[in-house]
Amino acid sequence: MRTQKDHRCIHARNTGVNQVHIIGGGLAGLSLGIALRKLDVPVRISEAGQYPRHRVCGEFLCGLNEHTREVLDLQQHLDGGVINKRSRWYVGGTLVDERELPEPVFALSRHALDAAMARQFQEDGGELLSGVRLPLSDLPEGTVNAAGRFRSKHSKWVGLKMHFAQLPMAADLEMHLGVGGYAGLARIERGLTNVCALLPQKMVASAARGRNRLADSLVHLGLSDLAERLNAAEGVADSLSSCAGFRLGWHFPESTGKGITLGDGLAMIPPFTGNGMSMALASGPVAAPFLAEWARGKCLWSEARASIGDRMQEEFHRRMTAARLLQPLLVSRLGGFCLNAICRLHLLPFRPLYHVTHHP
Repeated sequence: MRTQKDHRCIHARNTGVNQVHIIGGGLAGLSLGIALRKLDVPVRISEAGQYPRHRVCGEFLCGLNEHTREVLDLQQHLDGGVINKRSRWYVGGTLVDERELPEPVFALSRHALDAAMARQFQEDGGELLSGVRLPLSDLPEGTVNAAGRFRSKHSKWVGLKMHFAQLPMAADLEMHLGVGGYAGLARIERGLTNVCALLPQKMVASAARGRNRLADSLVHLGLSDLAERLNAAEGVADSLSSCAGFRLGWHFPESTGKGITLGDGLAMIPPFTGNGMSMALASGPVAAPFLAEWARGKCLWSEARASIGDRMQEEFHRRMTAARLLQPLLVSRLGGFCLNAICRLHLLPFRPLYHVTHHP
């Protein structure tokens, strides 16, 4: 039975099939484009960069549901990655927890995944324009902003990412909590390890430049042992990436005119969850049916926009709320002390915490 909330799109507008224009060819934009092509909707994606490319990202996927995998044909791409199961958590260099994750985690670089999904979108009949940067203000009907993070002048965070070869790992996934930030390590394809860190701007500003920038920034977090491991490994120079000017949490941008915003521009979950890639991929299949109804003249654009907003809240509200509450604890000295004590007493409710930060 159709509910009013699920079906605001009820008014016929025209009988043609309108094209949807997506600005941004990252995971959110590509997932939406592929999902719309499965519904025979004409789609154009305009992407400012080129493929393949490196992005600041934890590069592992967890909490993906079967619907998302099926709509996007993800398994063909994930087969090229690595299945990770064992995790370790460190506080200030001290191991506090080691366990197998509740579900397998797929690890694959954005360098490989973005390019593979871009090829799939084109093979499905989508139009992809790369190297095209478009303004994001006053977007008209039929336009979706999937161009990435909501830019904030007051952000205190910087993300740094780099791939390393010959980096010894005691587990498939490692999370290192320091004072003020943290770093995650994940095994990815071709025997490489992705290292991605969330750092305060002031620490990165005082770090060395070049390939040692990530390791030097970790020293400022109190993670000297991890920094030494990185310095002893072989860094993949062209994989060093950074991003700044972002804000964690819900954004609800109002400067995009009549356009719809998806991906990091709508909501950016704290990266310790490793759930950012999964949310971006899931957003496409969630939004596509409403946009398809608009494209076929079965609803107004304003109705499609409101329905998508409601569904995004339903899909991501719980995990966003839980992650927002946990984030301050993980970056504070007191939070690290408490986590250490709870783990030593074997009182950490890991599975419930994992569930609320990875599933609707």
